[in-house]
Amino acid sequence: MITDDTQNTNTAPEVKETETLDEVSELLKCTLERDEYLAGWQRAKADFVNFKKASDQARLAILDDAVKIVIRDILPIADGFDQALFLTKPDAETNGDSLKIGISNLQKALNAFFEKYEISTFGTVGDKFDPLLHNAVSLIDSETKDDTIAEIHKRGYQCKNGILRPAYVSVYNKKDN
Repeated sequence: MITDDTQNTNTAPEVKETETLDEVSELLKCTLERDEYLAGWQRAKADFVNFKKASDQARLAILDDAVKIVIRDILPIADGFDQALFLTKPDAETNGDSLKIGISNLQKALNAFFEKYEISTFGTVGDKFDPLLHNAVSLIDSETKDDTIAEIHKRGYQCKNGILRPAYVSVYNKKDN
């Protein structure tokens, strides 16, 4: 609540004997005008607070909807994992080929998900090491190569122009003779 000395607006200013009727009229007019401006400012402030609350709620609803869309799109991949686990049970009547096909289908579904959301991988053996894209987990001594990726432990992922996760790599380190 706003506290202000101007809130007591229902009382007319005291009139001294020396003040003229015109001065009192002008003072009363200014007091009414002040009260009108104050009420307008208070309404505008309340409107802004209500707008801010409504826009925050709308933003959260949009974010919630976006998360639901992404989760729905990844559910087929979860289903694929369920199928792959079923194929690995000893009582399931399967052979190695069906498990390989199931895992291949799972990878295709994951790649389709990545393509839909413009997610790509990076980091291959032989690339130049870039600390902005790669996280070196180990160094491998080499006679000839330096700052080149030797092994990929985990692929890096990017979405549009942002890095989701750096690639975890081993890097060649040229030995000093």
